[in-house]
Amino acid sequence: METPIRGAVITVGGSPEPIIKVLSWYPPEHVLFVVSEQSRGQIESIIVPALPYRPQYEIALMSNPDDLSSCYQDCRRQLEDWLRRWGLRGEETYFDYTGGTKTMSAALALAAVDLIPRYHYVGGKRDKEGLGQVISGMERSVAGINPWIRLGLKYRHVAAHFYENGQAEQAAVLLEEAAEVATDRTQTLTAMGALCRILARLDRLDVRNLSHELGRYQSTLLTLFEQQGNRQACEWLREFRDRLLALQRELEQEQTGQHPMALRELLACARRRARQGYYDDAIARLYRAVELFAQDRLAAAFGARLGIIRLDTLDPDTAARLREAFPTRLGEDGVSLKLGVRDCFRALEFSPRAEDRGSSALYDRLKPVLELRNQSWLAHGTRPASREDYERMWSAVLETVGIAEEEIPDWPPLRFDV
Repeated sequence: METPIRGAVITVGGSPEPIIKVLSWYPPEHVLFVVSEQSRGQIESIIVPALPYRPQYEIALMSNPDDLSSCYQDCRRQLEDWLRRWGLRGEETYFDYTGGTKTMSAALALAAVDLIPRYHYVGGKRDKEGLGQVISGMERSVAGINPWIRLGLKYRHVAAHFYENGQAEQAAVLLEEAAEVATDRTQTLTAMGALCRILARLDRLDVRNLSHELGRYQSTLLTLFEQQGNRQACEWLREFRDRLLALQRELEQEQTGQHPMALRELLACARRRARQGYYDDAIARLYRAVELFAQDRLAAAFGARLGIIRLDTLDPDTAARLREAFPTRLGEDGVSLKLGVRDCFRALEFSPRAEDRGSSALYDRLKPVLELRNQSWLAHGTRPASREDYERMWSAVLETVGIAEEEIPDWPPLRFDV
């Protein structure tokens, strides 16, 4: 066991000799004895007098030493208080679960799981064919790194929580920290962290070179998902790289003015923000989805780009009618109309395509829910958006843009614990 050691947490019960041994082998400044009412007497009468020094010690009394839940709660609370009171860091401390009832030992292991990296146990030759107590004089030290720490389980557990809540950036940071700790899993944890960073960028529709980035880790991830038996993740990953490449091409080819994939990603991101309770953010993205939908329709009708119509590219009659309908939207160049959401829908009345005419009615149906966004903090108002606001807007937007909920991409369930 490494030094310096400042603290030790020891369960007490049965024979005191192993406890005396470990405290002599690895002498700490501070000791927390985890005891039952029946075993606490050993501390002053046997254990402390037998030590070659006198540590600063305290007693953590278990109110019900045979009940795991009760023991865990008592142990966790008193352990945290003790560490904080003496300014002890987990790395300077070890826990030994040789003594005490089986329940107390299990409770200590659970309570220390994410606080103390090092554990200790007194082993050796045993009586009763190896099933009883260690024979006095035959003890040996068994020490190691707490597997919760060594395997990065603490980071992976929290990363899983963030991922499930759509917070991929935070999950990536934790997985990268886990990769530094769990050296035998560095490759897979690094790949998982990279995947989460890719998802975080996709959440921002920052897709440049994402397909290439994913390609660096795809083989490792596929192998991991196959080992986990996660067929859904395997199928998703194979499709995902192609989708990222197609999305990048869509966004790079602005002259087409069509964004069907980006529209679905916007909706997916709005849904994730709503799951996190960020309803102002969610409805802002829904508003942008409506705007993008109208801009795409305008592009198909007039060759517009993101709501900007070049009148000099249209036939004179259509150009004149649009100029007359939107006199205040004319740019300084005299030939460009710059239209907002409402006017994009209105301009479609002049479309040469029959399916676009009557689009003003679409806007009229959407107007009440679009106003919810205008009243929110992320737009022009001071009213926090609510879950009900989001749900109203979500339903209305999907109906308007003609996209079913199952068509909207989502992240697959992933496991971070193996």
